[in-house]
Formats: sequence, C-alpha cells, structure tokens
Amino acid sequence: MLGCRWLLEDTGMLELADVTLADLERIDGEWPPLRPKKDLTYSWRWRELVDGEKETFLLKKEDGTPVAIWVSRRRKPIVLGGKLYYRLDNIEVHPTHRGARLGRILGILLMAVIAQRALEVGATGLVLATWDTHADFYGKAGGVQVAPRGWTVATGLIPFTFDERALSRLKEMADEFIAD
Repeated sequence: MLGCRWLLEDTGMLELADVTLADLERIDGEWPPLRPKKDLTYSWRWRELVDGEKETFLLKKEDGTPVAIWVSRRRKPIVLGGKLYYRLDNIEVHPTHRGARLGRILGILLMAVIAQRALEVGATGLVLATWDTHADFYGKAGGVQVAPRGWTVATGLIPFTFDERALSRLKEMADEFIAD
C-alpha cells in the first residue's frame, strides 16, 4: 500500500507514506495552534503518540504536506472473540481540513485507506474507541457501536467495530479514487 495514490477533487493527489521524524515535527509544529482549544486532540503531540510504534502511516499531498495520520499500537491484528481485528489507536485529519464537505470526504478516504490496510494484514474487522463527538462519523463510515468480546475501552470512550463487510465496502470506496 505504501506509495499508493488517490486523487480527490478538493485536495488533489494524496499518497500513503511511512511517517518520518520530519513529518512528526511538522505536524507537531503546525497542527496544534490550528486545533480549536475545545478539541479533544488539542494537546496531542504525534511524536509522543507514535514513539516506538511501527504501524504508523500518513496521507500527504504531492508537495509533502501531511493531511492525515494514524497509528495502531499493534503490528498484527489482535484476536477478539475468535476473529482478527485491526486496532486503530489514534487518527487525525489536518485541522484545516475538518468539517464541512472536505473534512467528510477526506475522513471517509482515510477510513477507507485504513480499511484497506486492515484487510492487507489479514484482519477481518477493525476496532477503535472514540469520543461521543465522533460517533456519528464512524457510524456513517460503516462502524457499529459495539465492542467484540474481549475488547475493553477506557471510561468515557465509545467502542466501534467495523466487520469484514464494512471494511470491504470502504476499500471499494478507496479504489474509486486510486490514481495509479
């Protein structure tokens, strides 16, 4: 998947890349002041979030500008209730690209790329925990507000599960925007 490119009308060409230290420094330098102070990610520093993590990816524009990032703290799918799940731990879209039409399109593409990654590593589902402010988005993306057996989330967070059918539908969406 690395190097795969997608063409979106509103953002142009986007490429999936490994995250570099320079990317993290750029994100941590540019994104925090752009986040609303009430944003639950306001204090996030991606360099700390991904420290030592190998399953970290970035969507970037042709000029190298990061537009979205995610991390899974597990290199391989985890087993929950006898099924393999990709664990999505942290995810963020560039603060200036959130909301309205562009944010929804970019957010769905990001989830579609993550679904593609989950399928690539052999997962039959995806799990994540989120705040109530994001629950509507994940529901519209195909997630179900339920935790598979064995999945425990922190207090105040809502579990979401995407089954294999949801992952496949999201992957098909990503395929529609592939540029190469």
